[in-house]
Amino acid sequence: MLKSHIVFTKHAHGCDVTVDDAELFDYIDDYLLEHGAAYEYLRNETKDGNECYVMQFSADVIPETIELLLASLPAEEIERIWALNNEKPEE
Repeated sequence: MLKSHIVFTKHAHGCDVTVDDAELFDYIDDYLLEHGAAYEYLRNETKDGNECYVMQFSADVIPETIELLLASLPAEEIERIWALNNEKPEE
């Protein structure tokens, strides 16, 4: 996992980016598109009772490019956006 709430997976047919929140998905989607990285297909999955958004990138996309773009996202901004729709556990 590159950052909390975002999972990058490289496979034989390209790569996937899984995001565990709708608002965060919108942010990541916009960011990747602004940098010329368009996914080929979007699917929804349920993991641990939460809906996740999986962006599937074709083999034409260089996985390392997607990974570098994701790595450049500020962790604080990822957490801030995720917290908009999710309750933080009480400490």
